[in-house]
Amino acid sequence: MNPLTTKYNFHIFNTEHPPILGKKNSINNRKQMKAQPPAKSTPFWVEPPPGKISSSAWRRSFATIPAELIDRYRYYRDNGKTPWNTYLIPPSTFAAYGVRYLQKLRFDNSLASLRLWGFALTESERLYRARQSGKKVVALMGDLGPLAPLVYSFPNVVAFYPECHWWTPFLTESNDLFDVAARKGIGEDCCFVRAALGAFLKRCYFPGPDLCVASVGATCDDMAAVIQGAWGMKYPFFWFEIPHRPVMIPPLIKGGSGDQSNTILSPPYQGGAGGDLQNLLVSQFQTLIPRLEEISGHAFSAEALRHTLAKVNRFRRSVEKTRRYAYRSYGASLPALEMMDLEFMGMAFYADLDEALDIARHLERTARKRFQQKQFVTATDAYRLFWVTPPADPILLNHAEELGGQVVGSEYLINQIRKPLREDLPPLEALTEGILAMSLIGTSGQRANIVVKEAKQAKAEGVIISSIFAGSHCASENRIIAEEVRRRLNLPVLVFDVVGPGKERQQGQTLSRMQAFMEVLQARRGRKAVENREPGEGNREQ
Repeated sequence: MNPLTTKYNFHIFNTEHPPILGKKNSINNRKQMKAQPPAKSTPFWVEPPPGKISSSAWRRSFATIPAELIDRYRYYRDNGKTPWNTYLIPPSTFAAYGVRYLQKLRFDNSLASLRLWGFALTESERLYRARQSGKKVVALMGDLGPLAPLVYSFPNVVAFYPECHWWTPFLTESNDLFDVAARKGIGEDCCFVRAALGAFLKRCYFPGPDLCVASVGATCDDMAAVIQGAWGMKYPFFWFEIPHRPVMIPPLIKGGSGDQSNTILSPPYQGGAGGDLQNLLVSQFQTLIPRLEEISGHAFSAEALRHTLAKVNRFRRSVEKTRRYAYRSYGASLPALEMMDLEFMGMAFYADLDEALDIARHLERTARKRFQQKQFVTATDAYRLFWVTPPADPILLNHAEELGGQVVGSEYLINQIRKPLREDLPPLEALTEGILAMSLIGTSGQRANIVVKEAKQAKAEGVIISSIFAGSHCASENRIIAEEVRRRLNLPVLVFDVVGPGKERQQGQTLSRMQAFMEVLQARRGRKAVENREPGEGNREQ
């Protein structure tokens, strides 16, 4: 989520650019930062019992956090301590500068979640600071995650995804980005991702990219239209073709260097369609690498890529552990909104891989502690919901929990950034795993299989599909997924289109449908309780 513009960003109100550090000062600052790494515990502030609070409540709670603790969390630590690279900030601050929707949301009250929100909401600022401090900025478009590790293997290069601005109109309660895109010919016949074109045209949500890596082929049709509009702005472009996945990925196996059972693919294909796809992708990586060498001024290093893959894998394993603590228990150790925020951080790490990894580990520790102490933010008897497709309107996740639900699993179109990549393969071959696991490059039946499998593992009681009006992958796919869930799991499915910002009447209708769905789950649970009752059990009290 990166909804802030420079005019709203409170750090950028200070027009002083970050200092260009000389060699001596840079070394001293880095030594100072290494001497004070982010602590694994927070002795200066005692967290309240787990719960969800409003934006204004977070502001009052934030006042009790010591300045020393706020000073501890920084992005771009290679720049040392500066007046601008802290990010532990309450949501109310961002609301004051234009992200008004934050005043309506309910947040987790842990310090780790506050870090997550502060980090996510300063991404726009961070991209400008990256440019000011000499880093290069790469816009990745259409692939939703698997190309980012290659970008981060080059020194002083950061990545971001413009399409994540589809949340911005909701968070700012403004149709401005949609209106700007419409004037360029992309209107309501395109899904909310059209806001990304508006962000390109406004030129104030992120700096002009040093390179745009645009995925074409088996990608979202709506995003392809946005990419064409951005290409017309004459930024440097590289076209990366995503192949269609004609068959299911082979079964996961153990092998190689250590247990690989949690990876995506089996060992390298020996010919056939799979081998052809891998060869195609590796050749494209080899073509992209010179462009990244050109903008970064550094030669490609296979060893640096291996190091980056290992770091990315640590991030993904941490997120998966947190998913188990939050999703698989009876009672969530973290709310669904923060979980979605965390999961999407894995796409491009909100422009700072190192700090993203530290935040993910902080959230994992928080979720594990709550799980072990059986302290949850939802009731232990909440209705177990599996959520399909990320809701463009984030308050829908709040509503689900307020109505008595617990999100116990998700298919947010980002399967490609969930599983660790194989570290026993040549690094470029390992990168192909992520692309070949993309949610949108296979058939709708393949995606339905993933939903059915994971919903069953999560012991879901119902499935919610938050569709996107005009989304090219939603028109028929939603029906296929819903039918498969009903046929194979015999579960109720709720499908609705997320409506745009400001359409309060339609939003009220969505909430009414969610309420009715919860009543269906309640009735089903009651019937199952009666069916499972032993003969005569109902008369025992008599």
